[in-house]
Amino acid sequence: MTTREQIRTLLEPITRCYSDVVLDRSWALLVPVRHILKVIKIDGSSSADGFYPKCMAISLVSPPHLMPLVFEQRFSTRGGWSWTDPGMPEAFYREVDESALPTIRSISSFESLLERTALPGPLRQDPVGSQLFQDIAVHAVRGDLARVRAWCALAERTRSEWEAGMWREEIEAVVLPICTFMSRDDIAGLMVMLHGWERQAAHAVGIDRFWEPSPFPIEEQMQG
Repeated sequence: MTTREQIRTLLEPITRCYSDVVLDRSWALLVPVRHILKVIKIDGSSSADGFYPKCMAISLVSPPHLMPLVFEQRFSTRGGWSWTDPGMPEAFYREVDESALPTIRSISSFESLLERTALPGPLRQDPVGSQLFQDIAVHAVRGDLARVRAWCALAERTRSEWEAGMWREEIEAVVLPICTFMSRDDIAGLMVMLHGWERQAAHAVGIDRFWEPSPFPIEEQMQG
């Protein structure tokens, strides 16, 4: 079974090589954290000797109890990752340097996160389901209000479908509150709510000391 000590021992050297990477519990985080949490994470496997490293970029603009918009990419398998493989550390750090860090560093905006998550997949093919509740807050904070209004109209037209479906809780918790503000053209109030979601999400994940509150892109556009 993979232990926290094994994970920290493997991740700690990354922090000595890169000034913008810190070790927090069992994650290697890119700091500072502004809107998008970017990490290198190690998951255990059913085998005591195996593990699965991956890099992730996670939108914090979501209620903390719901699944946010997430990009994740496992390291190349090279036949599997094993703690007892003598060549594992060298291969792991090469993957960090050449793939994992460049990938999550490239996700520098909500636009790039949306591009990375716009891949076909079983959870992304239902426009009345996960894509609607995961993406609508991101479109709001990046200033694509026309898309937000269109998706609010979609949610209203398809109410009978999603109320009987698996995404009802998520749509009621995320989409409907956003659409309520949009129906009143209260963009300032909407941003207050979304900043609150981000603050709560950062606290729930336990990264308060690395998270830096900052304006959303739409707020910078309005100020400019």
